[in-house]
Amino acid sequence: MDHPTFGKPLRDWRAAGAIPRSAKAMACVGMTIGFVVFWYSVEPSLPLAVGVAVMFLACAVYVVSRPAMADGNGI
Repeated sequence: MDHPTFGKPLRDWRAAGAIPRSAKAMACVGMTIGFVVFWYSVEPSLPLAVGVAVMFLACAVYVVSRPAMADGNGI
């Protein structure tokens, strides 16, 4: 909890379930990149691709719906 980089976000999460806006953006971008890599490397069937997309979207909705706290870096 006293870590210079991760302490504040962890305290914010514990106190209010809050995620910094920059972390929300990085999570959504990461999920999008992950899906694109999955799509092109695995060449999944349509039902599998839709299932994975739904799971990523559900995760993204959860992340985005959490309260946002100040990043601490001016963002």
